[in-house]
Amino acid sequence: MNYKINKEGIISLEHRYWILSGELNDFSISELDTIIKDMNNVLEGKYSSSSFSKNIITVNFDNQKVIIEDLDKVIGEEKTTLFFKAIKELINIKRKNLTSLDNLNELIFSVTNINFLDIVILKEKHFEYNHPKVTIHFNCLKCCCNNNVDIINYQTGRNFNDLVELGKIDVEYLLKNDIVRYDKAISKYYIIQKLPTLYELLSCDSCQEKYMMFFSLGEYQPGRDICEVSGLLRIDLGKEV
Repeated sequence: MNYKINKEGIISLEHRYWILSGELNDFSISELDTIIKDMNNVLEGKYSSSSFSKNIITVNFDNQKVIIEDLDKVIGEEKTTLFFKAIKELINIKRKNLTSLDNLNELIFSVTNINFLDIVILKEKHFEYNHPKVTIHFNCLKCCCNNNVDIINYQTGRNFNDLVELGKIDVEYLLKNDIVRYDKAISKYYIIQKLPTLYELLSCDSCQEKYMMFFSLGEYQPGRDICEVSGLLRIDLGKEV
């Protein structure tokens, strides 16, 4: 099977597989990881066959060959080991490009755990949110580079409770250092009551050192929006799953 993967992590298969190329490029890293694990189990003989699909293309495989189908017809067959190699190479290149705020969060799903190393001291943590965005300034603890991070309502941040459910962080560490609080009465983690607790993975602009920011943002009182950054922590991402 002939293919090319550019430095941005876009795969181009030979012409007859052009639809499959597009669908592979639409998969997230976590979805590609699932495919790789599935194929590896088949290659190791844990089960005889499996398959995956996105929209139009269905890929069926056993430990010898991959059968690629376009709706109701077969468009090609390839060796499973070669197909496996191409997908694994695609994932590796995509991981190297995980430096933007949008893509960085994909890392959470592909590592065993997230270790908290140091707490960054912020000059400002409380903001009246009356502008299109709030900008956080911090110096990287590794290279001392100054970084600016914009927090935009409804765009920045992911639900903290979803992060807890993944079981990859030390929640007790966050509680002990007053980065998040817990209300037993309503079984809810919070920074500011009534506002959702959010997190965002960040990367230093210069050295790509990884950080995790915890904050709340929203309408605290009628007509009054606030943003509270409770903590910014330097982190170490555990081994890949």
